[in-house]
Amino acid sequence: MIAGAWCPRCAHGFVGERERCPVCAGNVEPRTLNPEGILETYTTVHAPPHGFEAGFTVGVILLAGGVRAAAHWTGQGVLAMGVRVSVRREGDLLRFELVPAA
Repeated sequence: MIAGAWCPRCAHGFVGERERCPVCAGNVEPRTLNPEGILETYTTVHAPPHGFEAGFTVGVILLAGGVRAAAHWTGQGVLAMGVRVSVRREGDLLRFELVPAA
């Protein structure tokens, strides 16, 4: 499970713990999010910011409840939009990998 937050004022959900909603500045409620979701899009970064090596892949994952998370790809296999993935926290970063087919 992943720590998240929900804003009852504007009905937005977020990954990570926070006290205020970044959309409306309302108070948020802590939520636990299911780590499985759908890969909406991804890209490989060839001109990274300081502290990162070129060639890492980042994806946007749609989690349950409409919450989106940006995460670094750590798995093996071929990525495609629409595949099922699982997200996990590793230090300050979110990482994702493919969910094996049932």
